[in-house]
Amino acid sequence: MGNRRMVARGLTPENPVKARQVRASGETVALTYPITIGTSDPIRSLTFRRPSLGDLRGMSLDEADLTADEMIDLIERLSGLSRDQVEAVDFADLDAIGETLGGFFGKSPNDSED
Repeated sequence: MGNRRMVARGLTPENPVKARQVRASGETVALTYPITIGTSDPIRSLTFRRPSLGDLRGMSLDEADLTADEMIDLIERLSGLSRDQVEAVDFADLDAIGETLGGFFGKSPNDSED
């Protein structure tokens, strides 16, 4: 599995485990490198809501196959940030974001661990 696919799934070569489940209310990711655009206050965390089917329109339904543009679109749709703000996210923060987004594609909270 390529690194891009692993990041989209919330997996890393050092930690190849299934992405954690995400609470129904959403998930917040603290940014290591805050987003700073212009003179606005830095954005230090992103809160993602659970996606609806409409949010995934035009995207691969297999999170491992998301392109960079699809990942940007998904982050924009689920966080409420503008495209410029999403494009300013530091690459080092992508792993935590990928883990969170990957959790949305995982098991439902009602699934057992068996």
